[in-house]
Amino acid sequence: MSEAPAPLIRLEDIVKTYGSGDAAVQVLRGVGFSIEQGEFVALMGPSGSGKSTAMNILGCLDSPTGGSYRFRGVPVESLSRNQRALLRRSFIGFVFQGFNLLGRTSALENVELPLLYRGEPAAHRHQLARRALAAVGLAERERHTPAELSGGQQQRVAIARAIVTDPVILFADEPTGNLDTRTGHEIMQLLTRLNREQGITVLMVTHEGGHRRLRRARDPHRRRPGRVRHPQRSARLMLLNALLLALRAIRRNLLRSFLTVLGIVIGVSAVITMVTLGNGATRSIQDQIGNMGSNLLTVRPGRRMGPPEGAPNFRVADAEALAQQLRDAVAVVPVVNASVTVVRNAGNWSTSATGATTDYFAANNWSLAQGRFFTPAEQRAGAAVCVIGETIRKELFAGEDPTGSRMRVKQFSCQVIGLLAPKGQSTMGRDQDDTVIMPLRTVQRRISGSQDVSFLMVSVREGASIDRVKDQISVIMRERRNIGRNESDDFMVMDPRQLMEALTGTTRTLTALLGAVAAVSLLVGGVGIMNIMLVSVTERTREIGIRLAIGALEREVLLQFLIEAVVLASLGGLAGIVLAAGASYALANMMSLPFVFDPGVNLLSFAFSAVIGVVFGYFPARRAARLDPIEALRHE
Repeated sequence: MSEAPAPLIRLEDIVKTYGSGDAAVQVLRGVGFSIEQGEFVALMGPSGSGKSTAMNILGCLDSPTGGSYRFRGVPVESLSRNQRALLRRSFIGFVFQGFNLLGRTSALENVELPLLYRGEPAAHRHQLARRALAAVGLAERERHTPAELSGGQQQRVAIARAIVTDPVILFADEPTGNLDTRTGHEIMQLLTRLNREQGITVLMVTHEGGHRRLRRARDPHRRRPGRVRHPQRSARLMLLNALLLALRAIRRNLLRSFLTVLGIVIGVSAVITMVTLGNGATRSIQDQIGNMGSNLLTVRPGRRMGPPEGAPNFRVADAEALAQQLRDAVAVVPVVNASVTVVRNAGNWSTSATGATTDYFAANNWSLAQGRFFTPAEQRAGAAVCVIGETIRKELFAGEDPTGSRMRVKQFSCQVIGLLAPKGQSTMGRDQDDTVIMPLRTVQRRISGSQDVSFLMVSVREGASIDRVKDQISVIMRERRNIGRNESDDFMVMDPRQLMEALTGTTRTLTALLGAVAAVSLLVGGVGIMNIMLVSVTERTREIGIRLAIGALEREVLLQFLIEAVVLASLGGLAGIVLAAGASYALANMMSLPFVFDPGVNLLSFAFSAVIGVVFGYFPARRAARLDPIEALRHE
């Protein structure tokens, strides 16, 4: 003779005690009964008799203090928290007295919630949810939120959510308690129909004596255990479902989400803007030094920039000696600088007059916008001719063509024979277009009144060793200036590469410092995310309880809230990148700097914002995952 099948539920001597010592309260004592497959059972008793506590134990939401509880022969008291969650997910459906639906979420999405945690594909999930809503008579209300539904309709949605996973047993905690008589009767008819037609075992908690006769045994073979399926969920599908849940939560709280990511947006945009402007400044320095000529060496008297202290000035003969002895020199240009006032008609302008030979223009990569350069003959004769920059043209000639016109430089009249193409500011911030260039002898005779030369410019042949030429210049100048073997040089040879490295290094250091300061706002934004997420966990405690009650595992709740924090931070990072692009472009134009887009900085900032979401979102997510479902469901 075959052994009789074990009952669906069997309780033996169940005890539940809250607290300890003198504060201990025993809610259940020696409770024992069994429920067979297919039965409709009403658990009745007055308020405070422990009905809800018993149902929480039966529904694997709570564990008994003592006694034995077996579900389909499995000892439930020995299961871990996650194992009980899997049991709820696979075999149990819940209908709560207070409906416990997610606000600002459609009826369809509420019903789909258990299926998300079971890893059902989207198409199948929608199909099952619509079928469940149709079974409770709400096929036309699937897009409505709980606020747009009546109490009876909300309870029907709760029932649809409970039966959508095809459960073995349905627990209903006073399902008619908050409804009027007519609606309560309709809900009872619905539960009865689910029991009779679909063979779902129903356990209903109620304090109404009218349901005393609802216990009826059904055919235990109508609903076979093999009817329940456990889908094999891939990690990818689980991650996608967690992402979907996180996006839904963000969508329901758009304003709070925006305020949460504001710190990240500001931080990312500030970092990228600072770095982009710093890169633009570096590029500008490189371009300007390149315009000066990468093979151009400058020889100055003294050991530092500015007027020489105790060191004699150069002479034209020094330039001639270098030109004769340096095989790799294309040109050696003696240069004299003097501050002058130029006058034309009623206008005057203070500027810098430069006296040089004709090789000066080629050595400095100057080109003409109009006119011509002065000739070697004009140079030798010290002719009163000049070539002016764009700034002089704007200040003295307005919209006129300056070539052929005359202006007074200091105390003599000078003919303008050419207009230089604009160059803009130098690496030191000097306006390179604010200049008047004249033959060297003209400046020496008529302005400086001396044969001294301010500095020498040496243009080195392409392909030649710059370092070797510098060494040769040092040897020649030490000899000409009678510097002893143990004496220091009283002149300096400046290499554009050294200037570029120094200025670039300074710019990068400042950029790094500014970027670090801006990055602090990213950390502040991370703290803001953690604070808001902690507030969110508190506000959504009941929602978390619902998710845990319908079978969500701790790691799934943790993953959902963690992904929510990462998505928020990542969205803030993307918004910050877009804002930084616009701000950097506008500021670069205002500061006359090139706009240098650096993909690496943008990707790094985005990745860092995502890491901020992980780091600062983990604690709130862990706190949400470890909530007790019973306490969470009671939260107001």
